[in-house]
Amino acid sequence: MKVEILISSVNSKILRYLDNFQPENELEYLIINQISEDRQILSAGDIDRDDIRIFNYHESGLSCSRNRALELARGDICLLADDDVRYIPEAISRVREIFATDRPDVATFCMLYPDSSPARRYPDRIVKHNLLSIMKVSSVEIAFRREVIVGKNIRFDEKFGLGGIFPSGEENIFLRQCLIKKLQVKFYPINLVIHDSSKKSGKLDDLSFARAKGAMFARMFPLTAPLWSLLFACKKIPYFARRYTLWKYYKSMLAGIREYKEESI
Repeated sequence: MKVEILISSVNSKILRYLDNFQPENELEYLIINQISEDRQILSAGDIDRDDIRIFNYHESGLSCSRNRALELARGDICLLADDDVRYIPEAISRVREIFATDRPDVATFCMLYPDSSPARRYPDRIVKHNLLSIMKVSSVEIAFRREVIVGKNIRFDEKFGLGGIFPSGEENIFLRQCLIKKLQVKFYPINLVIHDSSKKSGKLDDLSFARAKGAMFARMFPLTAPLWSLLFACKKIPYFARRYTLWKYYKSMLAGIREYKEESI
């Protein structure tokens, strides 16, 4: 069973982190390199490894990059990756074993920070995902059977994610589509990946983040988006209370709902 890691990079930044992606048996890497100038094009000579394929595109947007990877992937099992992640030793073997034995269509795992602390509180057992649990998942925690995702025509919404109109929520929308199409989507309590970026809770106090979350709820739950947004805002009060009132934060989410609906007309 071949595993392929789908790496999104911008302006050849992957070269800084290439040592994080080591050769393994039955493991390949696919790099989507989005560039703003021709001098940032990556070639096979820049990396010189048989287990890595590289494609360059003059375009932007994380979801666009993910969709390019879905189109070009050829592994049986695919993992989504950013160019600055590191995989836990033996994690890929565990992923392969899970897909061979338990046979989920989509699986999510645990992400750690560089100090080995978990990115959030994870269950201590295997859990079937639902509408609430998928809200907490980060894209680099996701693995899936390529033929199932491609066969069901599941893609990333390019309005969402870094570089899009709404810079978050793309992985939650992706998983929502998987649930709608009745795929088996499960969480496994296995440490998969270390993310080198700083802890991200700080963005919760950003009104642009609130706007993006409102738009995400409008995309996922068109009729009840205002209610979902209010529940989200109430839950996140400790993160933004020093800067904004609940009403101001919620208004930004409502603005995101309106903007998404206008974009979708």
